[in-house]
Amino acid sequence: NQFYSRLQLEAYEEAMGLAPRWVMPAHNAATTNLEFRSLVDAEKNALLTISIDSNFVKAYDNLLEVYYFSKKYEKANAIGVKLSKLRPNDSFVFYNLACLESLQNHLDESEKWLEKSIQAGIEYMIIAEDTDLSNLKKSERFDSLIRKYFSKEKD
Repeated sequence: NQFYSRLQLEAYEEAMGLAPRWVMPAHNAATTNLEFRSLVDAEKNALLTISIDSNFVKAYDNLLEVYYFSKKYEKANAIGVKLSKLRPNDSFVFYNLACLESLQNHLDESEKWLEKSIQAGIEYMIIAEDTDLSNLKKSERFDSLIRKYFSKEKD
């Protein structure tokens, strides 16, 4: 509930004051703010987390979500590309990039990232149900890609 989360946020703020180089309070504050779509605060805390530890991968996940929900797709793309280097076998990182590129109508890039996500193991049902891919789904290249990798699911 929101009352409990406010108490959590107060505790995180206090911890950040007491131990400003400790990554967890800033990360937890970003995550909690993101849950309540307090996007400005979530972004501030995610960026703080990254400034404390630039290898703290979960902070990039939070920042990508902030930019996605804020419809700042170019910023989200930049974070997604960074994540693809930090987690080079993560099908969801590639998939998120495919969705972001589709939302921006960058179909060549969307197709490239979707194929990488499929090769890394993303499931057909996730692709089939996702409206973020609607621009790509209108293209012939999408059908070709699905036939190539999921011929059994399409039958």
